[in-house]
Amino acid sequence: MSDDGFQAIFEYSLDPMLVAADDARYVDANPAACEFFGLSRAELCARRVADFAPPEAKAQFDAVWKLFLRAGQQRGEYQLQLPDGRIRDIEFSATANILPGRHLSIIRDVSERKTLEAERERLIAKVQELARTDPLTELPNRRFWTERVADELQRAKRSNQPPTIAIIDLDDFKTLNDTHGHAAGDRVLKLVATRWRSELREIDVLARLGGDEFCLLLPCCPTGEEHRVLHRLRAVMPDGQTFSAGVARWDGEEQAERLLERADDALYREKKREPLNEPQTGGR
Repeated sequence: MSDDGFQAIFEYSLDPMLVAADDARYVDANPAACEFFGLSRAELCARRVADFAPPEAKAQFDAVWKLFLRAGQQRGEYQLQLPDGRIRDIEFSATANILPGRHLSIIRDVSERKTLEAERERLIAKVQELARTDPLTELPNRRFWTERVADELQRAKRSNQPPTIAIIDLDDFKTLNDTHGHAAGDRVLKLVATRWRSELREIDVLARLGGDEFCLLLPCCPTGEEHRVLHRLRAVMPDGQTFSAGVARWDGEEQAERLLERADDALYREKKREPLNEPQTGGR
């Protein structure tokens, strides 16, 4: 390419283009670069490449510049700081020695794209969170519960610390809804969720499966501790509400489905006030 041809491309390119000397001082800038930085060509040519690096990146600049000169090319993404203080995300492509001792950089502002990508990731994370959250109580829902129990059983196999689960039903909840309306029922469910969470450890998982049914996962739960936990939950029930609970301790081998079946059977017996004749391991 002739010097005249290069100069024409340089001057009329819509992308900012800058030329630096061996000492990383700018010696030329095209109109697009001047517009991007908000500086005249003369003002840009009084700056060094590192002058536009964010403060935390300046210390590494000399090593990066020397690496670029040795490699002859460099491309990627990084941030720079404009004279007005704004931080911009850019894509860049740099080529060393387009003329002896002259090094060309072409940059493109991708800040809007980065912002859109970050917002997209945030929305995806939010959708994934909502897919695992009960909208009324903001507790984990059945989907999250199923995944978490399966993960906990795998962990417990390695640690030999069996978890305990409890399935909990609020007593006479249908009567409450029928008598006082669904708004009153929803209020009780939200209060229950808030108060119970405050009585549990961070590693415990309280989930709402639907209606007035809750599930509680107690990892690394010593034998008998589940009864103390349920006692604490009963002590904070709102408006004189009560609940029934079925408890099952993992036997070290069974699948999650079987563990849940035993807890559900224990709940049925509790509601019928029938005696439980299961061993502490939960086997039948």
